[in-house]
Amino acid sequence: MKIITTSIIIVLSVATCFAQYNDPNIAKPTSGYGADGTHSVAIDSLPNPAYSGKYIYVYHPSDISTKVPTIFYNHAFGGSN
Repeated sequence: MKIITTSIIIVLSVATCFAQYNDPNIAKPTSGYGADGTHSVAIDSLPNPAYSGKYIYVYHPSDISTKVPTIFYNHAFGGSN
């Protein structure tokens, strides 16, 4: 029983320490890290061949027509949206 209680305390402590927090009393940054960028965003989608009825979304700058560095990120934890 002591091991289960200790495990629960550790899990709750870690979840609390690393949880995302959004305080409505603190405004969104207007410059620097966390602020909106200078480019507007376009969203393209294509059907996901592995999941019928689901789509893959690609977010990219809509006002740039030249090649830009791109990073594709897939968290792979079952998220489908």
